[in-house]
Amino acid sequence: MCGSIGHGSASHRAGGDHRLKEAHTLIYWYKPDLRSFLYHSLDAPEVLARLNWDDYKRNVVSRLVDHLARNQQKYQGQLIKLMTEVCRVDDFSHLKHLEDGNRKAERAEQAVAALKALVTPHEELLAERSCPGLRRT
Repeated sequence: MCGSIGHGSASHRAGGDHRLKEAHTLIYWYKPDLRSFLYHSLDAPEVLARLNWDDYKRNVVSRLVDHLARNQQKYQGQLIKLMTEVCRVDDFSHLKHLEDGNRKAERAEQAVAALKALVTPHEELLAERSCPGLRRT
């Protein structure tokens, strides 16, 4: 199973959570960009309001993903949506103007690819869990 979704082993779920955290941390170098992405990707303002945006970016992302994963009975759809939205990121050019930008872009692209490797085999199941009323035919 993908990420922290479903009934996979604890180590497999933790691997998915780690890949999601890593991708988020590397895709957006600046917190305002990360914050904008999250506010546009999630329909859970109460969760985003809990985050301490004065903390390090890696800690913000970690706390968000951990909170969604711990509270899947309420936020499973949001966690799936977050994973899906991160997997859709395919333009890393915003990182290239930074110092060592080509390397930053490469690492972000690799992190997204690693998350996709977990998500892609389960896309149909994840879509059903995210929108239970919709079934693909």
